[in-house]
Amino acid sequence: MKNQIKILKLIVALVLAVSLIASVFVGWFMGVAEAETIGDKIHQYNSDIIVNENGSIDVAEKILYDFGDVPGHGIIRDLPFVYGSGEDRVAIIFDDFSVTDENGNPYDFIDYVDGYSLSLKVGDSDKTLTGEHWYYVNYKAHAVINNFLIYDELYWNVTGNYWEADVEKSVVKVTVLGGVKEGKKATCYSGGYGSENQDCTAEVVSDNSYRFTLDKPVYGGGFTVVAGFEKGIVKENASVGFNISGSSLSIYSPDVYIDGNKVLGKFYDSIMVFSGEHLVEVKSYGYEDYSAKITVAGFKTKMVDIVLEKTFFWRFVGEIFPWILLGFGLFLVFLLWFFKGRDPRGKGVIMPLYEAPDKLSPGEVGVIYDEVAHLHDISASIINMAVKGYLKIEKVEKEKKWYQFKADVDYFFLLQKDAADAKDLKDFEKKIFAGIFPKGGKSRVSLQSLGRRFYPVLSKVKELLYESMVDKKYFDTDPDKRRINYMVLGIVSVFLMTMIGVGLSILSDSALYAAMPIVGVAFFIVARFMPKKTVFGVEVNEKVRGFQMFLKATETDRLKKMFSPSEYKNVFEKYLPYAMVLGVEKQWSKQFEGLYKGMPDWYVGANQTNMFIFMNDLGRWSRYGEKQFVAGAPNSGWKSSGWGGSGGSSSWGGGSGFSGGFSGGGFGGGGGGRW
Repeated sequence: MKNQIKILKLIVALVLAVSLIASVFVGWFMGVAEAETIGDKIHQYNSDIIVNENGSIDVAEKILYDFGDVPGHGIIRDLPFVYGSGEDRVAIIFDDFSVTDENGNPYDFIDYVDGYSLSLKVGDSDKTLTGEHWYYVNYKAHAVINNFLIYDELYWNVTGNYWEADVEKSVVKVTVLGGVKEGKKATCYSGGYGSENQDCTAEVVSDNSYRFTLDKPVYGGGFTVVAGFEKGIVKENASVGFNISGSSLSIYSPDVYIDGNKVLGKFYDSIMVFSGEHLVEVKSYGYEDYSAKITVAGFKTKMVDIVLEKTFFWRFVGEIFPWILLGFGLFLVFLLWFFKGRDPRGKGVIMPLYEAPDKLSPGEVGVIYDEVAHLHDISASIINMAVKGYLKIEKVEKEKKWYQFKADVDYFFLLQKDAADAKDLKDFEKKIFAGIFPKGGKSRVSLQSLGRRFYPVLSKVKELLYESMVDKKYFDTDPDKRRINYMVLGIVSVFLMTMIGVGLSILSDSALYAAMPIVGVAFFIVARFMPKKTVFGVEVNEKVRGFQMFLKATETDRLKKMFSPSEYKNVFEKYLPYAMVLGVEKQWSKQFEGLYKGMPDWYVGANQTNMFIFMNDLGRWSRYGEKQFVAGAPNSGWKSSGWGGSGGSSSWGGGSGFSGGFSGGGFGGGGGGRW
């Protein structure tokens, strides 16, 4: 009887558990279904923009948002305030926010920073809305005019590209104060980010006003306008950067104000301002407030050195005790590398090798050589495919401008044969090929056109490249994942040291956190060296270095003995991609001076026959290409190379909207949705 009762209880418990799981699943499914059928629309997204003489703009966005039959509280408007990356990264200042309806009645709203965007959350959590509602979003953006040699322009992403609703209509009016006399021109772009579509109308209405009209709906937003006008109407742009001693090490980052307006970006960003005099203020908890006037010249970046005064007590807490923590932390980092990151011993003998070991491709040789996927590994892989006859590279010189010393050059890829089923290419090389020549695409592809569509391919290429290293037993684990794991340790160390500092005192001296970034950076630096080869991987790497020795040091006379004249061309071209990833392409080409004349069959459009000139030309192609591979990618995960240029780009780099403009370019942008 007791057993029967136990069984009955078990059955009841199982029924209840299944019922609970089913109810949760049904609720989730219904929620997803409801979310997918909301179907919000933005029937109108109009904007009145006034360009002020100091280079700021006053923006009045008039948004007719349709919630449909699904209740919502209001909208969220996201405005990015940081643009670009690396040395091109800048921040702009927003202020004077207000949100009303069409009758001027104010909406409740809160503003908060979300990553590198300022978000306005408009509405009341106690009220719900359905149907159409007007939102007049007003704000000022400072120093957003692009200055060029002979004209200035407003290059402004009106709607942003990341709305959760489609934008059906948009009319934009731009008014330039100060009296424009000449140099007026206008253009616009529509569609998703990076689109060069111009389903829109741009007009110069009067001496100082422009009108832009979106001709077709855009899905998720995407309407960018460009208004050009003569120089001298607005002040020239400049930027301000800060070196704040001690503040970067405090619990709280310092608050920076320019002319009373709070800078939303990090204090180490360059802040866009107009040329002239500005009041700079810095406030940080536990320090005296700093205030000073500065003068910034046009087209210049002024670095401001600021020293914040602190008390004697916090000088001890902030300047002595942190170094104790720092020394202990760095010692732990050293022990971690010593026991976990060092490669096992190999044979310890490196002898010249005349072929790539283990039938490795150039990209694979590059990774096992330095354990990192570089952008020059992509360039070398493309050359490798060209050598094998899958594509050609065409150099086209553009018409030389009167003010140029040398004409601009563009490059094109010419399809020769499909690589989908190629047996002499690795999977990651096929992925690169498919990224250049997608199925159904053009057989002649501009290198410049890859800049806005190729970088998503790189993540898959990198994944396949690292997978091949593990599959061939060179590494026990994916080198990139191992690096990331140890980067996480750096984050954990930052968190632990933050907790220690908070525990010591709520009012912590800023220098107390000196150990936080330094030890964290140490973990990140060590993470670069943590990928650990297998014994087999170490031995193959020794062979790779022997192959590098051959490419670098083999003399011309030795090559004559090893190969016949009929083989010079094939040998040079076959090993050129390997020389590129191993950084010895100049030495390799030098050995063939006098042996190999003419140009490779896969390099079209170049007139020179000199080997030195050809290699310089090829280097120019590689540097230009590697910038295009990651254009538009804030963080692709690829490493730049010494011979192959930088590894990053951005939607804003001071470029003109009239030359190479696109939807989503310039300042402005963002998006939004309901809440």
